[in-house]
Amino acid sequence: MPPQEVMVYCKDGRYRYFEITFVFADQYNIITFVHVTDYKKAQKKLLEQEDRFNQLATHSRTITWEVNKDGLYTYVSDVIFDVLGYKVEEVVGKYHFYDLHPEEGRAEFKKAAFAVFEDKKDFNDLVNQIVSKSGKLIWVSTNGIPVFNPDGSLKGYRGSDTDITTRKQSEEALAASEQDYRMLFENMAQGVVYQDAGGVIMKANPAAQRLLGLTMNQMIGRNSVDPEWHCIKEDGSDFPGIEHPAMVALKTAQPVKDCLMGVFIQSKQDYTWLLVNAEPEFKNYESKPYRVFTTFTDITEKKKFEIQLIDKNRQLNLIIQNIPGVVFSCIKDEDCHMLFISDYISEITGYKPNEINRGKLVTFNQLIHPDDNRKLRNSMEKAFGNKEKYNFIYRLLTKDGKFRWVYEIGEFDSFEGSIENKKIDGVLFDLTEKINQEEEKLSGIFKATDAERTRISHEIHDGLQQTLVACKMNLEIVKKEISVISPKLQDRYLTGLEIMDYAIQESRTIARSLLPKHVNDFGFIVALENMISNIDKKIEFKFYHHDIMIKDDTIALNLYRITQEAINNIIKHSQATKVQISLTKENGQIVYTIDDNGIGFNIDDILRPEKGIGLQSMKSRAIGLGANFDIFSQPGKGTLIVIEFPASSIKNNS
Repeated sequence: MPPQEVMVYCKDGRYRYFEITFVFADQYNIITFVHVTDYKKAQKKLLEQEDRFNQLATHSRTITWEVNKDGLYTYVSDVIFDVLGYKVEEVVGKYHFYDLHPEEGRAEFKKAAFAVFEDKKDFNDLVNQIVSKSGKLIWVSTNGIPVFNPDGSLKGYRGSDTDITTRKQSEEALAASEQDYRMLFENMAQGVVYQDAGGVIMKANPAAQRLLGLTMNQMIGRNSVDPEWHCIKEDGSDFPGIEHPAMVALKTAQPVKDCLMGVFIQSKQDYTWLLVNAEPEFKNYESKPYRVFTTFTDITEKKKFEIQLIDKNRQLNLIIQNIPGVVFSCIKDEDCHMLFISDYISEITGYKPNEINRGKLVTFNQLIHPDDNRKLRNSMEKAFGNKEKYNFIYRLLTKDGKFRWVYEIGEFDSFEGSIENKKIDGVLFDLTEKINQEEEKLSGIFKATDAERTRISHEIHDGLQQTLVACKMNLEIVKKEISVISPKLQDRYLTGLEIMDYAIQESRTIARSLLPKHVNDFGFIVALENMISNIDKKIEFKFYHHDIMIKDDTIALNLYRITQEAINNIIKHSQATKVQISLTKENGQIVYTIDDNGIGFNIDDILRPEKGIGLQSMKSRAIGLGANFDIFSQPGKGTLIVIEFPASSIKNNS
């Protein structure tokens, strides 16, 4: 009966292992007990260690192996399957260790390995490649020790192959990264300097040497507080070394960003302006940096450009502040959104730039007279369509509620797409005084003209007309004796008498047109109705006055003269068959219109200086009254004249 292993509970309360052997005889039996507890413990410990080893081998992807003196595998661990894809039985007794080596270089590897075998030496961390079953190359670290026969001869080798493919790939990636970094460090245009915890320069790239005008030997061992450095701040004051970005980063353990400093370069005898960044670096979560990484960029040319730009802006602002007008930049939208408007706007409107700019109090569009807003927009759109600058005269509302005349010149930043949201740069000039002077001058001219007309009318009425009447009376007396002359002379006499009658009638008509006395005597409405009644009946006139009476004689007379000129143009040029004249009151304004159904004309053609003298006269009279004058016409669509002035000049007579 083979020995039996049992666990026995002993008197001291412990369990112990015993190996029991039974010997059976005829007269007696022999039982032997061998205490094997220590052996069992050692065996258990050995198994645990073996288990741990296997776990570690599996986790570390380490293949343990044995080969004979010819290199033939006599043992491999199961890990070979995980690493190379081979089962144990596919390798043991079938492959030599060199058979798994890549074909390229296999002979050299075999030769080197057997040289080691011959010397019976250990080998450690031999990095090489083996080929997996799938053909993939696996990097391994091979370790081995010789195994001897009892007689001291070489039996073979025992060792391990640890898969280091991942580590190798990481090392190769790191090496490539280091190479990339080195290339970047050496070739980048930005200066790079490494300084230790005391601020001493340890390393600098070629760009740093070039920018600072120093060689590597001249830089190594120096720090930022070296008195030979001469640096200044942006304002020109000294930049102490202790305040340099690298020293501040080391002291505060915080990055320093975009610090501007001027460094005096001996070789150039001038300052180079650098934009500096300093980044502290730490080891193992330490709170104090062990070095600082400083980069700097040469912005000398940019700095010079900025200085020039500041100087030009200063000059431009000086010019803007001394221009007797408003310089502006705006967006063409509903509010005429101001991006910039100069201080002179307060001289014209009483509003400060910050009260208009971005609509903080009012928008600029709210200041434009409602009657002028549409015309200004039309002028802009026309200029935009023609891809040119625009100019326009209009009225601006002041802070005290009055209106001032301004002349605007503007230019679009581009002519692509729609006019909406286009940026406009322009200037405004105050024309109020000039326009007031022109109005006074025009008023004086029209008064002088009307006075001269009055004088001529009186001359015709009191002189020429009376003479003609006296002459006719004498001829009428002679008419009584006409029978004594020949029939031929009688005919000539009667013809002369008819001509005399026509001359008297014509002189009366001229006198009335020169001096429409009935405007002052009977008012504008009656005078206009009288004028219409004496016009050729081929044109149908309609006059709607809504019982509105013009109480200002100057306004009444000038409206009459404007209407005279308009009707004269209609008769001569329009081929109209109908004319409608209207006098209405709208929103506190008197609106006076003359509308015909004639052939119309192109406004741009008629407004040229060599044409439209009558039209300019009408417009001048309206401006002289402080009225707004508009004319609308298109070929084939008739003509409309619109005159607007404050209702304070009229009263209702109903």
